[in-house]
Amino acid sequence: MYVKDDNLTWFTELKNGQRIYTCGMTNGTQFSRGKNSFSHPSLVGATLGSLIVPDGTGCNATCPECDDPTTPVLDPITGTKITSAKFTYLCLKKGQKIYFESDTSKATFTSGALSKSVSSGSNGEPFCSGSSAMFSGFQTTVHGTCVKLLFQPWVLNSQLKYALGFIGVFLLPLLNEGLVHTRESLRQSFRQRPTTSASTKRLHKLTLTVLYMGQMTLAYFAMLVVMIYDTGLFVSLIFGFGVGYMWFKEGKRTKDVAVTKPSKTSDPAAGGGPVAPWRFQRLEDLFVLYVPQMKCMANCGSTVQRALEGIDGVDQVYVDINDKCVYVLVSSSDAREVLVDAVDAVGFHATVLRAPN
Repeated sequence: MYVKDDNLTWFTELKNGQRIYTCGMTNGTQFSRGKNSFSHPSLVGATLGSLIVPDGTGCNATCPECDDPTTPVLDPITGTKITSAKFTYLCLKKGQKIYFESDTSKATFTSGALSKSVSSGSNGEPFCSGSSAMFSGFQTTVHGTCVKLLFQPWVLNSQLKYALGFIGVFLLPLLNEGLVHTRESLRQSFRQRPTTSASTKRLHKLTLTVLYMGQMTLAYFAMLVVMIYDTGLFVSLIFGFGVGYMWFKEGKRTKDVAVTKPSKTSDPAAGGGPVAPWRFQRLEDLFVLYVPQMKCMANCGSTVQRALEGIDGVDQVYVDINDKCVYVLVSSSDAREVLVDAVDAVGFHATVLRAPN
């Protein structure tokens, strides 16, 4: 068997010279590394029986090569020269043909190609063979080509290895969502801490940067898993993203909504009156802050509200998320700077629109 001719074309050569052409993928000299490093020409020779199309679909009943005087076509069994006037053939997947002088030699070749090797020590069809980091369209690795998962040594060539790969791919988006959740929690924690030194701020930023790098690494690994085009691993990855969303995103949302339940500072007046009626009744003690960065009550509004309610001398707080205004009822008119600083400390910028008279 030759693997490459002068034109760098890969093929499997049969006895008496007929060839079956393939793509290479490996250099064809790596047999010592085991069956997972076989080149495509080697796999053709090892699995020829599975490539035969019994009904001949995909091939035409002609032999233009048989009339080429420079390259005679010889029967792979008998070695007899074949002509276009007298030939028969076997059709292979993708349309290549093997020519024979007679149906007798064709039957002999077919029976040999379909037989199982008694010296291989295998009692059944292998889980998979060869290895590839990317398939041509979605397919399964079972009884097909083995998956090379992300790294050169990670060839999933057994049921156990494939199961471990399936579990690892499932955990990949969970880890990614976990990093996102952790990074966001740390970011909120850093923002709510009192003003710290410049070195501490740099450390906080470095920590968030490292977490972001880890998150993006896992995200690109997930992209590479999709590009393998293995159906089982793709399904595992999607399930992982779904579980990650339910675990982290939905849980986080439920927690945020629970935090923003109406408090004593923003309950509507009894009897269906306006919300926080004290805004219109005690103008002499009312501050109105404008906080343009507030986007939603679940996170931003509740954070600002809790920060202001923790200040001594603050009696009432109401957040109007639509107008991005915060109404603060205080017992001291000297609280202007304290209120602004409290909002700044949780990561928002506040402007005083109104102060007590």
